[in-house]
Amino acid sequence: VIDLGALPTGTSVDGGALGVGAAAYSSTALFQVVVAVDGNMYTRKWDGTSWSAWANGDKPTGDALMTVSCQAGVIYLMDCLFGDVMGRVWHRSYYDGGNAWLDWHNLDAVGGGTIAYYASGLGTSKIIDDQGALYALTYGEDGRLYLGFGRGGASSFEWYGWQDLGRPPDQHTFLPLVSRE
Repeated sequence: VIDLGALPTGTSVDGGALGVGAAAYSSTALFQVVVAVDGNMYTRKWDGTSWSAWANGDKPTGDALMTVSCQAGVIYLMDCLFGDVMGRVWHRSYYDGGNAWLDWHNLDAVGGGTIAYYASGLGTSKIIDDQGALYALTYGEDGRLYLGFGRGGASSFEWYGWQDLGRPPDQHTFLPLVSRE
């Protein structure tokens, strides 16, 4: 176990972060991505020898982020999905060629306004040239699974929407432990 120090908001590790995700995108680089108690995204990078300082990546709107899931992407991209307190899902990529985080993309709520509880199950694959495909799997407050698809690269991103995959046979496994009122 390695002590990574205080979280970016200066809080202790106990309860200091809401969501944590990390994704390797090369053999000598690793990102640590957290959603801190202030609802902002914070990142830092391991370059093979040391961690960079925390950088505040903010949030796409005034609504706090809650969850994050990241995965190494395609063509120097790292893709992250975020869930916010309003049930929307957001996408953001890191482009190593530009050494920068790209714009936020609103993937909206799933299935006609259904609140997405967790933005989990992130997948990417190469399509053509610098275009990659993003697959996102989450479930809604209605207990149904949703699969979303988007396509893009460093300069553009297009979201095609969510597909309802139905309710799993053992639905109580997928229902959240807390409900929103």
